Amino acid sequence: ITRQQLLDTIQRRPANLAAILTEALTSEDVEVVHIASSTIMKLQREYEKSLKIAEEAYRQMPDNMKNLKSYIEAMEAYLSADILKGNAVFSLLKEQKILIGEYLKVLPEDKAVGIISVKNSLRQGEPAAALETAERLRYRYLSDIALWELSLESCTSANDTEKRNEILADATKMAEYWTNTQKERWNKIQNGLKQ
Repeated sequence: ITRQQLLDTIQRRPANLAAILTEALTSEDVEVVHIASSTIMKLQREYEKSLKIAEEAYRQMPDNMKNLKSYIEAMEAYLSADILKGNAVFSLLKEQKILIGEYLKVLPEDKAVGIISVKNSLRQGEPAAALETAERLRYRYLSDIALWELSLESCTSANDTEKRNEILADATKMAEYWTNTQKERWNKIQNGLKQ
């Protein structure tokens, strides 16, 4: 990767930015390595700051569900950025799981936190828990294709071919109720499964 390509990529901030930056750290171009390491440190500071602000708001009013959700979401943003490594990831996942549990006791039908719960379970190597939550969400929000995809991802993680086939069969039945956009997205998901 060249210096200019890296700078352009940083400006766009794609979802796989952390992977690109990590790869750039192995470059033979010292300037590229410097830009990549500086950007990683800057991103870490940004996520740490957001996390600290959300945590402080939550700690001041722990019974406020909005603050708790914001804290869970700040954790998710940091984890999804994929710039945390090692024990830091494990610690954040463990704390996030506890907070998700507290939140879902009060608001069990919250879709956003439910999705975060599935991702947390998948990251911690708990595919059965991920699948259970993903399926509950999928049945609750049948028109949300992202939840169907999350259920399939959970099945793959759990090596549950039977459940995966059941979801695919259910999707075929549901497709008549989906919009054209939903159908197109589902077709992309199915095509990705075939590859």
